[in-house]
Amino acid sequence: MPNEPRNAYFPCQHCRRKFVKEERLQQHLLEHNIEGHKCSECGKIFRVRSGLKVHMRVHTGEKPYECIECGLAFGTSSTLKVHMRVHTGERPFECYLCGATFAQSHTLKKHMRIHSGDKPYRCDECGKCVVDLYSLKKHKLIHSGEWPHVCDQCDRRFREISTLRSHQNNSH
Repeated sequence: MPNEPRNAYFPCQHCRRKFVKEERLQQHLLEHNIEGHKCSECGKIFRVRSGLKVHMRVHTGEKPYECIECGLAFGTSSTLKVHMRVHTGERPFECYLCGATFAQSHTLKKHMRIHSGDKPYRCDECGKCVVDLYSLKKHKLIHSGEWPHVCDQCDRRFREISTLRSHQNNSH
């Protein structure tokens, strides 16, 4: 769809419109006169009450689903199910172009940008385009001069947590 905004991630389930911001989608949903259940904390609207109940865990911090392998807790059973792939090694999402496999569908989607060349995230300071928000955040550290990760052994600073971990494993 050539006229579609590059960062339209929040589609309306009732029409073909898409929104860059979830808040704008929520406002738009009211135009459809949809009866729903509104979150008292953030205003998000849910068609069914159970959706609101699960959503409220975001605000309360409740995490009733615990991993029996490592003890991490999650707000939904589906999130726990995805997490379990860390322990089982299951990688059900496969790239049809190169055969790479992934534990989560969104990781495959991001991977596909390697093949397509799509880089939808643009630095507002220098115009560099990257494949995901994490890469953009990491790139922006160059402009800010930040080195947010500090070695607790020698106080050396790093831009990326992975570089810090590598330093700690190899130097200390």
